[in-house]
Amino acid sequence: MDPVQAKISAIYDKWFLTEPLFFNVLITHKLQENNGIVTIRSGLRRIEYNREFVKRLDIPLFEEYLKIEIIRILLKHPYQRQPPIRPIGYIASDIAITEVFTTACKLFRYRDFWKHKLFLQSSFEIYYREMVKLYDLSATDSSSMEAEPESGLPDLDKIINADLWEQDDLVAEEINSAISNAELAGKWGSIPGNLIGMITGSMKVKVDYRKVLRRFRHSIISEKRDLTRTRPNRRYDFENMGSRYRFTTKLLVAMDTSGSVSDEDLRKALSIINRLFSYGIESCDVIQFDAKIQGRKLSLKKAMKEMLVRGRGGTDFKCVMDFMADDGTYDGLIIITDGVAPTPPKNINLHTRIVWLFNSEDNYSRNFSRLSQFGDGCFMG
Repeated sequence: MDPVQAKISAIYDKWFLTEPLFFNVLITHKLQENNGIVTIRSGLRRIEYNREFVKRLDIPLFEEYLKIEIIRILLKHPYQRQPPIRPIGYIASDIAITEVFTTACKLFRYRDFWKHKLFLQSSFEIYYREMVKLYDLSATDSSSMEAEPESGLPDLDKIINADLWEQDDLVAEEINSAISNAELAGKWGSIPGNLIGMITGSMKVKVDYRKVLRRFRHSIISEKRDLTRTRPNRRYDFENMGSRYRFTTKLLVAMDTSGSVSDEDLRKALSIINRLFSYGIESCDVIQFDAKIQGRKLSLKKAMKEMLVRGRGGTDFKCVMDFMADDGTYDGLIIITDGVAPTPPKNINLHTRIVWLFNSEDNYSRNFSRLSQFGDGCFMG
């Protein structure tokens, strides 16, 4: 086997057994060779590495470098709170990690820049702010006491390990789900306690449901091809039928009308359904459910002002999943809910994109991690 692939396979096998959180995050990213970089970097759902760099490392040290990138991802540095000056952001990320994680990897460290301990073991944001001062790239501020680097400052033009960083709330939410699962199971592997605290503290992220719904609409849209005699084939003129394309989608919205969902929540849900038409959705079907499907589905082609609510009993998501599976023609499903219901069985055969839209941030935080296996999530703001 190729020596680099052998090292990668060895780490995969080890982490599968001993490092559940590292492994679960690793498999969400593509491990990819990039010999245009010097070491290893992450972002855009990738972890890139220089082949010659990896060949020089033994397996334990390569494993440490991979751990550093996974920790960076767990802290969401490549996906959240993007700094205006990315090379400085990368330096701040290194410092924040090395303050809580002991490693032999060659990274930027606090002692490389400051002799004092004024903001030792601080946050990523504070390190970024103070680094900007060292580079004199912010408003003139000379209040940073003794803030003199021990050696010359790194050339920012040569720091390219943050070039893949880009704000992505959906990836951040996937990482948060993995963290929540580790927290619930108590399975942190070799991650030290102080780093666990930093990782769990990074989970507070707000997802704009409007952006999620727009992205969801774009992902489920279907391209329909119609044959027509009125438009000539570009190659064969009128000898063969021409084509025209229509962009359509078949969307189902399931509204949780159980007793735990308030009238105000249902009014917000109706407003969001109406907003779908402004996102380019031409029509959608709406069903109500509690422990079962209530009433008939409504097929909408325009906004509606009011809806007769049925149900107000307990909640069971399985009835919605069964409805989707039995129909088999929907491109996407939005479930508007408080999330207070048993997790649906995993063996339901659905080939449909799902978005869970929770009625509040608290219910989103409390329930999405166990429902994330079925799709994306956000909450009404």
